[in-house]
Amino acid sequence: GLGNAFLSHIAATDAIFHICRTYEETSDGDAATHVEDSVDPVRDLEIIAKELIDKDIAAVKKVREPLAKEVSRDGKAKDKKDKLAATDKILECLEGGKDVRFGEWNNKEIDVINEYNLLTAKPALYLINMSEKDFLRKKNKFLPKVPAAYEPGLQFRKPGLRFEQHRSGTQLRLLPPQHA
Repeated sequence: GLGNAFLSHIAATDAIFHICRTYEETSDGDAATHVEDSVDPVRDLEIIAKELIDKDIAAVKKVREPLAKEVSRDGKAKDKKDKLAATDKILECLEGGKDVRFGEWNNKEIDVINEYNLLTAKPALYLINMSEKDFLRKKNKFLPKVPAAYEPGLQFRKPGLRFEQHRSGTQLRLLPPQHA
């Protein structure tokens, strides 16, 4: 698990970068270790996605209960009724296993989502960490599986990239397309 402390740090960000490892051995030729004993970026993304959704469900349930009590005490408060309806719709989305950012929302619901600062409402960028060899071949057995598994219709964009050699090893630099 990611742990509550780590998840609270993510809550303070404006976006989430998911870095998926797709290499099975290090540049030295040693087997790359993994907490799950094997490299599987699809599984790794699914674990992270579930933890983010679970954290958002807990956060929404925490605010829903007192809000529902307020609405039951004062049934004429339209703004609170609307907020409760939006909260229930958000919870339904999350309990359906869907990130909030992929839901269909009206302006009032978006205001509620923004107020809750949900992890799955944040924009996300997926970065693929692969070996230099696979990058140069433009081939890796996990590449076709990652976008198809996590987000239907997701496609990789190929911005200007190049490898640079540094004392610490090979690093990937992102450059404007005209410089790649």
